[in-house]
Amino acid sequence: MIGNHLGKIEHSVIRRSFVILSMTAPAMLLNLGLVYASSIMLASDQFGIFYLAITLTNIIFAPSVILTLFYSRFIVETSDLYGETTTFHIIGKYVKFVCFWSFVFSLVILGIALSVGYLHKITAIELIFIIILVDLLAYIAETARTSLQGLQRFTHLGLYTLAWMFFRFFLALLGLHLFGSVAAGLMGVAISALFVFPMFFFWLKKKTMHTAYPKVLPRFPSFYKISPIAIGYATFVVISNLDIVLAYFVLSEQELGVYAASTILPKGVLLITMPVMQVIFPVIVKRVQGSGLDRSLTIRAFTITIAVATVGAMSILLFDDLLCTSEFGIAHCSLSLLPLLTISSIPFCLVRLFTMFHYATHRDWLPMLLLIPALMFSVFILESSVDKEDLARYFVTFSCATCFFYTLIVAGTFKPNNT
Repeated sequence: MIGNHLGKIEHSVIRRSFVILSMTAPAMLLNLGLVYASSIMLASDQFGIFYLAITLTNIIFAPSVILTLFYSRFIVETSDLYGETTTFHIIGKYVKFVCFWSFVFSLVILGIALSVGYLHKITAIELIFIIILVDLLAYIAETARTSLQGLQRFTHLGLYTLAWMFFRFFLALLGLHLFGSVAAGLMGVAISALFVFPMFFFWLKKKTMHTAYPKVLPRFPSFYKISPIAIGYATFVVISNLDIVLAYFVLSEQELGVYAASTILPKGVLLITMPVMQVIFPVIVKRVQGSGLDRSLTIRAFTITIAVATVGAMSILLFDDLLCTSEFGIAHCSLSLLPLLTISSIPFCLVRLFTMFHYATHRDWLPMLLLIPALMFSVFILESSVDKEDLARYFVTFSCATCFFYTLIVAGTFKPNNT
């Protein structure tokens, strides 16, 4: 009975969408809830370090968005051409592929992070190891989401996502409650992947246990072709969170906690405009492959992005007292920083839109140019004596300047039709 019900859900577009939304929405709330609860449980200085660590894990994990997009599409194509049995074997090979390269890249990033830590005399070296462990396990756990998306097992995908975010939320807060340390909370985030991925792995093994290994398997998409897009998207995530990283080096631990808490809602503006990007991107790609991208679509994409970002920003500013300083507001949040940081989020929404335009038109390396203003801003901040208000004001200038810089690049490289 249950199996028949799930089967009907899997073959209905409307029900698929409803099931995914009903599970991913609570998962997103659990993510926000982790940051909110940790701001209450931790002192300002400790919360700043915890939020920075979460931000760094998000930056390192950013390429997974692109990898999931490409490899889930590959799994769909494989299933259509070769059938489910071969696809399950391909997925097994994909999991091994990701495990190997995640371990290799983890060692590389660990070496870089330890070198930076040594040069800047960072004392909490154990946090560097835990951050790398969080992302290593997250990349491995993400292979399940990629596979389930490619197999179009949307009910399973929703359950897996919700379970992962629940264990992430629960174990992180349990670590913070029992040990009161940032390291314990981060270990909870890392271990959460071990509560969900083995279930997928054993399910996959069961699917391939009594089937012959295919003599010929389709080749994976070239990682070399995907890497520019993955690195470019990671670059965007870096610049949109650059103030948090720099705050660690130029602010006191107390100020870092206040600044970090004040960025939670402004960074959420980028989150709420993400569905807009997911809708716009395939439309752009299809139009480019057909008659070419016309000016009207460009204007509509720009208008929609600005509208959603502005509504999100205005909502934060209108209810700033409730969200920031009330009894149920975010702990350590500053009303003087919130407006500046909220304004800075709007230009970055446009920068992400321009990045999508370049990907759709196969200009995959151009987002790398975003590193130029980021490097200039980093040098300026590190060489200056700033407090948290100064950093917020400078970050607004940086976001607007980056958007203007990238707009000029788009104007010089992107020529839509006049129709």
